[in-house]
Amino acid sequence: MVAFLVACGHDSPTTPPPPRLPAAIVRAGGDSASGVVATVLPAFLRVRVTSRDGAGVAAVAVAWSADVGGVTGGTTASDADGYATSAWRLGTLAGVQHAHATVAGLGTVEFTATAGPGAIALLRLDRSLAMLRSGDALQFGLSRAEDAFANAIPTAGLAIAWSSDAPAVADVSPNGLLSAHTRGEAMVIAAAGDARDTAYVKVDEIAWTAVSVGRYHSCALAADGRIFCWGQNAYGELGDGTTTARSYPAVVAGSVSYSAISANTYHSCALGSAGEAYCWGDNPNGMRAPTAADRYYVPTPVALGFRFVRIGAGLFSNCGLTASGAAYCWGTRLDGVLGDGLADGSYTATPSRVLGGPYLSLSVGATSSCGVGADSVAYCWGDAPVATASGYASVPQRIAGSGRLTQVSVGNSHACSLSASGDASCWGYNFYGEIGDGTTDPRALPALALSGAAEVSAGQFYSCARTLAGTVMCWGALGSSFFTPDPSRIFYRPVPIAVPEAVSQLEANDYGWHSCAVTRRGNVYCWGSNVFGQLGDGSSTTHDAPARIVEPR
Repeated sequence: MVAFLVACGHDSPTTPPPPRLPAAIVRAGGDSASGVVATVLPAFLRVRVTSRDGAGVAAVAVAWSADVGGVTGGTTASDADGYATSAWRLGTLAGVQHAHATVAGLGTVEFTATAGPGAIALLRLDRSLAMLRSGDALQFGLSRAEDAFANAIPTAGLAIAWSSDAPAVADVSPNGLLSAHTRGEAMVIAAAGDARDTAYVKVDEIAWTAVSVGRYHSCALAADGRIFCWGQNAYGELGDGTTTARSYPAVVAGSVSYSAISANTYHSCALGSAGEAYCWGDNPNGMRAPTAADRYYVPTPVALGFRFVRIGAGLFSNCGLTASGAAYCWGTRLDGVLGDGLADGSYTATPSRVLGGPYLSLSVGATSSCGVGADSVAYCWGDAPVATASGYASVPQRIAGSGRLTQVSVGNSHACSLSASGDASCWGYNFYGEIGDGTTDPRALPALALSGAAEVSAGQFYSCARTLAGTVMCWGALGSSFFTPDPSRIFYRPVPIAVPEAVSQLEANDYGWHSCAVTRRGNVYCWGSNVFGQLGDGSSTTHDAPARIVEPR
């Protein structure tokens, strides 16, 4: 009996089961989801940590991460069944995104999600300016739509509200078809949600897209590809086949459709729609001692066999930039103005390759030229503003202190540049404050004149810039005297120029005393000296306030 009680009251010890060890991490939900950029996916990311026998393992640290965007929690612990979860906020870049869950010693599992663009924040019409005749119709459309993070939104099927601010001039249908009715201007408005874009339409009026100024004449490019010029015409610089001065725009002769215009001193050059070059006026080929036979009274092909995307006219040279970034100049090699390494005064009518490059942009002045290289730095050749012992450079010189540039502009004895961040800086001689730094000290290195710029243009003894808001600021000798600066109109810091409309392009005069600007509405305004009618307002009255040019006659 005793033996029996002892046996019943003292059971043998029981060994507890061994703890389950994590052996694997697997996805358990939330993969291949879809959502909108910068938002949290509705479904949580979920993984399970399991042992070798497939049972869940608790209290295992799971680290969460995402290539873009973010996951909540950072590190979470698996629950009693081995599950761990995290929310996923998608990044701002539309497309496939990736998140990861990692357990030390076990590895990583990946989740994918497709992020679609957000709400429309920006619209871009397929044109910003149009020119029609009464009775014409024009279909407007969208070239691009974006969300707040610059992700493209498909334009097909977007609900767009179309309207016109002057339906009597031109109205627009619900699907964007514009109908022109009578002479005048109208603004087309496209809206979707909080986003909108506008375009300007001119009916039975010229819509201007670009302007360029020579010493005593000006030329502008119309939206239909025609070029009109006005001002002095003693040497055929207006290109209309005469030597009659005009105080109003006169169309150049011929039927070429043009894409670019450049005026300088006493001649002008332009590009046809295929990139072919034409010039007219006095000495358009840049000869050192031209005669009357070297004047072209109508646009004449030059640089035969070459195709350019940009062209610039100088005093004794012209230059063009090809689509591949190669710069070519032709004319007389005075002070190295062709940039081909020679400064012997020799002449060539065949474009000669400028050394260096490729170049992203090109500016041609009367006696020097500059370009922005592929490294976004300014390179200049010819006479001032190149600082060398000889006073000129036949090989493009790197301008120290310049960088991250998008544009450069050459004046008479100085130059200005525009950085990607909108800084307008100038260097060179500074006789009348044309550098814009508040002094008259010459600058070998670029000195900041203005921030918030979208374009810069260097003139004879002054400089101008177009701001991001479309206003115009100028500095230096802004007077409109015939030969010398007006002391009362010299400014050592930028001052506003009262162009009454937002400006899309401007040009200062590197060899004269007037300037012009094109507005977003397709109008041209000019100001300064007007002795030869170069302001195009139908008069020869000089004025410092910008005035709109008259319609062609």
